[in-house]
Amino acid sequence: MLSIHKTEQIGEKTLSKKQQDAIPHFLTNKTLTAGCKKAEINRNTYYEWLKQPAFRAELEQQRRAITDEAYDLLGKSLKKAVQKLVKGLNSKDTRLLRLTANDIIEHHLRIVGEQELTERLRAIEVKLGIGK
Repeated sequence: MLSIHKTEQIGEKTLSKKQQDAIPHFLTNKTLTAGCKKAEINRNTYYEWLKQPAFRAELEQQRRAITDEAYDLLGKSLKKAVQKLVKGLNSKDTRLLRLTANDIIEHHLRIVGEQELTERLRAIEVKLGIGK
């Protein structure tokens, strides 16, 4: 389960209790309107809070924490997902076998393409003097 970490103070600025309590609602509801409703504030209040650097920084910090946690969970599940996909190559169902083979080939080609693009970008950065 994804968690939300609260930080009460950002630099010299402190968030109000209402702001601290509201942030998780903005990050876990499908829409801003729903988040504001759960936080028991109106959208104008949210936009006023966004003008405050401490609030904006805390909102972004918690959003990054959720994203990092989600990517970590995906990474831990990747091996199992690949094993399941490869297992499909043993299927006696020719339709499933074809779909599985196409998926594996497509994933591989996309990865190779991304790696080649990354190498080309690094070479350009080196020539421009901005890369390692």
